[in-house]
Amino acid sequence: MRTIALLITLLALFAYWDLAVRLIVLVGPGSAGDRLDRLVRQVSRMIFALARMFVRLSIEKERSPGTALPERFLLVANHQSLIDIPVLIRAFEARRLRFVGKRELFRGILLVSPVFRALRHGCIDRHADFGDAIGELRRLATRSRREGTSLAVFPEGTRSRDGSVGPFYSGAVKALLRVEPLPVVAVAMDGGYRASRLHELFTSLEGLAYRVKILAVYEAPGGKAEIQRVLDDSRARIEAQVERWRSIDAAPGRPIARPLAT
Repeated sequence: MRTIALLITLLALFAYWDLAVRLIVLVGPGSAGDRLDRLVRQVSRMIFALARMFVRLSIEKERSPGTALPERFLLVANHQSLIDIPVLIRAFEARRLRFVGKRELFRGILLVSPVFRALRHGCIDRHADFGDAIGELRRLATRSRREGTSLAVFPEGTRSRDGSVGPFYSGAVKALLRVEPLPVVAVAMDGGYRASRLHELFTSLEGLAYRVKILAVYEAPGGKAEIQRVLDDSRARIEAQVERWRSIDAAPGRPIARPLAT
């Protein structure tokens, strides 16, 4: 019942924020970016504050030693859930992230679609010509340099239904880094696979603990071989971290990490 109450509340707020986004873009398209980034940060705080209050959803954020974030970076993470993107926005709210997302996110989704269009996140059509996809990624990297934003990509390309870490595909990462060589930040996520399907948002949010951990920061890789090495190492670290979390969950008396402040 509390989950239904949360989703109804969020639906009403999303309708209000969706209208606010459209008005911001209509009234001041030239200066909409900064205002929308501020709005997205405020919205993410409110969403997770409500989720914590209604269904005890929490985000536990950690970082490995020596992982101070550079001013701009390319974030690579495993992908488990429909809510991975808002979780990362909340966990990295001090930075302006631009995601590589599938085309379906850009049409017909309340609040999400107008924000993705207005902030010009990377729009990839899985059925489009390969050259068109690479062109969109290059344009995204060029905009990132101009606007001073950081980039985020899920190299698995799709959600993991059981939370296991799938193969990392290098195409998007290579296309972005060729245009805009950035340090790479490897981030592990876990917990979201319990809500990887739409209907699970109604059944699995109660008490959901989302974990986010910064595992490594790599200097900007140069050349295909170095990019591949960084990507392979990132995947290995992420998989090891997810397995470590699972072993902790399986042990009695699991320690509780400090939730991200809301």
